[in-house]
Amino acid sequence: MDYQDLLAKQGVGSAHPGGFAATIDFLKDVSFLPGSKILEVGCGTGRTACYLAGQGYDVTALDIRPAMLRKARFRAQRQRVFVRWVEGDACDLPFPANQFDILLLESVTVFVDAKRALPEYRRVLRPGGRLYDREMMANKLLPRPVKRAISELYGVKQVPTQKEWLKLLVNADFETTGVWKPVAVPGDFVKAGSFDYPDPFQQVDEDVYRDPDVKKMFERNLRLMSRCAKYLSYGVLLGRKNGRS
Repeated sequence: MDYQDLLAKQGVGSAHPGGFAATIDFLKDVSFLPGSKILEVGCGTGRTACYLAGQGYDVTALDIRPAMLRKARFRAQRQRVFVRWVEGDACDLPFPANQFDILLLESVTVFVDAKRALPEYRRVLRPGGRLYDREMMANKLLPRPVKRAISELYGVKQVPTQKEWLKLLVNADFETTGVWKPVAVPGDFVKAGSFDYPDPFQQVDEDVYRDPDVKKMFERNLRLMSRCAKYLSYGVLLGRKNGRS
């Protein structure tokens, strides 16, 4: 079992740092024009996508895991909202160029090859389109044991610093506007915001709490974040596609 398997089994709706509380905080602070076409990449079980659809936006949501999308579709049915659900890879988006006004991600790019994914994000955005990408960032040099532990548990090759993230956006030909509200990761970030915004549509697999692998993975995650939080921060990367296609 890997970390993404754990999230799928638990049906987690907001596994990113800060949880759904951070999502709501951001969406209150940023304005999308009426009629905006939004693509969420790495939508998971669809909590953010369904919320945006409920606000009246035209939402397409993509994830690479069928188990996540099954739960996302069920969530949309329960919430009575319409989202176009698409199975696909962040590094090879199955959409024509210049399709979306907004591209939204929450703790996705760190798990994939950013040098392949970011040009794809830019390709499917319309000229003038906006990228909003909430990601984990290293706020200091990671000791080798910490870097190795993060890589082994989460399957990520590296956790870029804020400066490194912004350089990746520039190299992908985004006009970079910075990082929205970078903050330190709390040691209990897994639970952050969960009490303020409980998820009434979370779908947990029936066997999840009887599975010893789930328990081990969950405990490893808690131990690692408690150990590594002081090295990490998170924020929303802001990028704009320039006027060229």
